[in-house]
Amino acid sequence: MAPAIVWFGAALLAGTVSSPAWNGAPPVAAGLLLAFAGYIQWRALKERAAAASKRAFRSSALKAGVEKALAAASPAPDSRERELSESEVKAVRYLLDRALQPPDRFDGFDIVDQFQTASLRYQINNCGYALAEIQTNYLPNFRGYLETAQLNLIEKYLHPKVWTYWSWETSWGHLNFTNHDPVGKDNIMLTGWLALHAGMYMLASGDHRFLEKGSLTFRKNARTAYVHDANDLVGSLNANYADAPFCIYPCEPNWAYPICNYIGITGLAAMDAVTNTNHARALRDRWTTALDTEFTDESGSVIGLRSTLTGLRFPFPGGELGFAAYQKVLEPGRAWRMWAIARAELEFVVGETKSGEKRLQ
Repeated sequence: MAPAIVWFGAALLAGTVSSPAWNGAPPVAAGLLLAFAGYIQWRALKERAAAASKRAFRSSALKAGVEKALAAASPAPDSRERELSESEVKAVRYLLDRALQPPDRFDGFDIVDQFQTASLRYQINNCGYALAEIQTNYLPNFRGYLETAQLNLIEKYLHPKVWTYWSWETSWGHLNFTNHDPVGKDNIMLTGWLALHAGMYMLASGDHRFLEKGSLTFRKNARTAYVHDANDLVGSLNANYADAPFCIYPCEPNWAYPICNYIGITGLAAMDAVTNTNHARALRDRWTTALDTEFTDESGSVIGLRSTLTGLRFPFPGGELGFAAYQKVLEPGRAWRMWAIARAELEFVVGETKSGEKRLQ
C-alpha cells in the first residue's frame, strides 16, 4: 500500500499547491526521469562487470580455498570428553538468565520494533537454537532447568508481543483485514524459524509435545486464538514453497529473503528428523534451481532480497558466511565452497593481539 499512497498522494498534493502552473515542467520532468534511468542502467552495467570479474577470480581460487578451509577445520571432538570452556559456560548462563524468567517477561531482551532484524522473535529463536545445541553436544543427559528454559522460550514466542506484528503486515501487505493467523500465507520469518526452533528442541530432548494438537496456540485476546502445532508449521512451509513460482517465498508480503528460506528449509529438515519424513530433501532440486537461476548474482553470491512484485533486487546484509551452515543441510559440497569464499574474503577482519591471540579487529 505504501508505494501507491506515496505516488498518488504526492501527485495529488502537488496538484493542489502548484500555482501558477509552469508549462516547462513536463519536458523537464521527463528529461530528469530519462537521465536518472540512464544513470541507473550505467551503474548496473558497471556493477555487473565488476561482479563478473569477481566471479572469475573466485573460480580460479576456489579449489585451493576449499582445500585450505578443510585443512584448517578442527576435528570433531570426542563426545565422551567434550566439555564447555569457562567462557562458554558464561555465555550459556547469559542465555539461561533470559530463558528461565516467566514466559510473559522480556527482561534482558532488546525491544525496538517487531518488523525488522531487532524483532523479539529472532532473539528468542537464536537463544533456543543455542540451548538445543548445548543439550545435544554437551549435556545430552541433563533435563531439569535446561529443558525448562527451552520450553519457556517457545512459550514466550506465543506471546502477542512477539507475533501480532503479523496483523499489521498482512493487513497492509495482503489487504487482509480479517484473518491474522500467523501460520498461513507467507511469513516464513515466523513459521520457518519456529519450525527449526521446535524441531531442534524435540531432537535434543526427545520430548515430542509440540506434535500434539494445540501445543502451539497463538492467542491474541480472549476472543481470538489460532490453534496450531509443529505439524501445521510444516504444512505451511510446504504449501508456501509449492505455491511460490521460484520456490523461495516471502517473509513479509511481497519481499523474498533467501536467509529466512534457508532457515525454513532447515526447519523442515529438523522436523523430518523428528517425524521420519522427507519434506526437505523432496524440495532440494527445485530449491537449488531457484537459487541458481533467480537468486544468484553475477559474482556467484546469493541475492539477499528480491521484490516478488517487481523482481527488483535490493541491498540486504547477507553472504556466504551466513548461508553456508544452512546450505550444508541439503548440499554439503556447495556449503564448503561458500565457506571457503567467506573465509578468503573476510580474512581481513581477523587480526592478532600482542600475545598472538586471534581476534576480530
